[in-house]
Order: sequence, then structure tokens, then C-alpha cells
Amino acid sequence: MKAILQKEFRSYLRGNRAFTTLSIYLFILSGLCVLIYAGQSESGFVDRSEIGLSLYSTAAAVALFQLTFFAPSLNASSLGSERDRQTIDVLMVTPVRRYQIILGKLIAPCLFLFLLSLASLPIGALALLIGGIEARDLWIALAIQLVTVLGYGSIGIWGASWAKTSRGAMMATLGLALVLAIGLPLLAILVLAVLSNDQPLFDSIMNNGFIRNLGVVALSFSPFFSLIMWIQSVTDGQATTWTLDLQGQLGGGTILQPWVISVLLWLVLIPFLIWRSSKQLQKSVAHSSGG
Repeated sequence: MKAILQKEFRSYLRGNRAFTTLSIYLFILSGLCVLIYAGQSESGFVDRSEIGLSLYSTAAAVALFQLTFFAPSLNASSLGSERDRQTIDVLMVTPVRRYQIILGKLIAPCLFLFLLSLASLPIGALALLIGGIEARDLWIALAIQLVTVLGYGSIGIWGASWAKTSRGAMMATLGLALVLAIGLPLLAILVLAVLSNDQPLFDSIMNNGFIRNLGVVALSFSPFFSLIMWIQSVTDGQATTWTLDLQGQLGGGTILQPWVISVLLWLVLIPFLIWRSSKQLQKSVAHSSGG
């Protein structure tokens, strides 16, 4: 696995691609933060903590946005390109075990993407100096990003083990990632908007602990939901690391923070997806070779 990991990771750092990608990402992120800082500073009497929280939210959201797009597609391409080049059979007959192949193909793109997230830490540190957030908020944002990279990356690897081409795997896994990251929150907003027209029905559903908690678990597959709920907790001044106090209109009570639920979900799903990918990889290679 070490040889595969080194080969894959070097391929991402070779040439100008890594430098260009990092430069464009930091240029866009820095530009947005400068605009936000300038706009809020010139608006009059603005609490400095609001500026710091805005910079933190922008940096974390932009990082999640690029990870949502790149994690599944890069990982799908990492394994799918072996099939396109017809080198997957050669890779399978090496002494490396199937799960080690999958892990090497998964970890290398994830390391590259996580480097992009680490590159935004100076902006987070600037927000920390301005005020409005704590060091804990930076680590929670990084935890959400790490889970996004590994979780959506494992989806990309799983899709590549099934698809016949890397392009098909990239399109399918990117679509699934967008449904989980953006589609689920939009669907929840739509459902809540419809239910709000019938207040008794809305109250009965929100007061049903099972339905409400099931909805929170499903939405925790979206890193944007986890980040938004954490930022909202910080804004309200009620942020606790592990638990979230629901508002009265949501039924009240205390639940785990969505980012904690997300970590727990992916701790189960990532090993499962790696296992299924290794199994499917063997089947697909045997089928393509007529075995």
C-alpha cells in the first residue's frame, strides 16, 4: 500500500497542477474575505466579533464547497483511471491486497484535498484574532472537512469499483455527493415550508422525537448542514462542543451536534464502503477477464 500511496500522492504534486489549484483556491477565498471585511468595516458600528464570525463562516463554507466537488470526482478518477488504461489487471496480480489498493487510491487524493483545507487555516487564525470564534471552532470546522474528504472520497472509490469508465464513475459519484450535501437540506427546507402551512401537523411532527431525530441523522450526511448548525449555535452564544439545544418551535430538547452525528455515521460507512469496493473490484476484474 505504501508504494501505491507514494505513487498516487506524487502524481498530484507533480507539475504545476497542485500549485495552480492551491493558488486559485486561496486567491478566491482571500478575495471573498477581503470583500466581507471591507464591507462590514465600512458599514458603521459593527461588532468586531461579527466580522470574525463572518470570515470564519466564509472560509469554512468555501472549503466545504470545493471538497464536495473534488473529493468524489478525484477519488473516482484515481481508481477509474487504472481501468481506462487497462492496468487494473496488472495491479490486481501484485502482492498488494485488494483493500490496500483501495486504501492507497483513497488516501492519496484525500491528503491532497486536505492540504487545501489546511491552507485556509491562516484566514481562520485571522478570524480568531479579530474575535467572534474560539480555537475550538477552527478544529470543529477542520473535523467537518476531514469527514467530508474521507466520506465523499470513499463514495468516489466505491463508484469507481462499479463503473466501467472513470468518467462515468466521476459523474455518478459527484451527483450522489451533491444530492447528499445540497439536495437533502433543500428537500428538508421544502418539506418544512409545506408542513408550516398546517401548524397542528407541523407541531406534531416536530414533537415526535423519533421522526425529528431521524431527520437530523439524515441531514448530517450534508457537511453544510453540520456547519450551518454549528455557526448558528455560535451566533446564538449557546455553542457546546457535543450537544445542541433545539428551539421550542423544533420541539425543544437536546441532541448531539450534527457534526458529531456525521463523524459517527462516516466511521461506520467508510470501512463498509472500502470493504464493498474491494469486493466489487475483484468481481469486476474477474468479469472483464472472463474469469
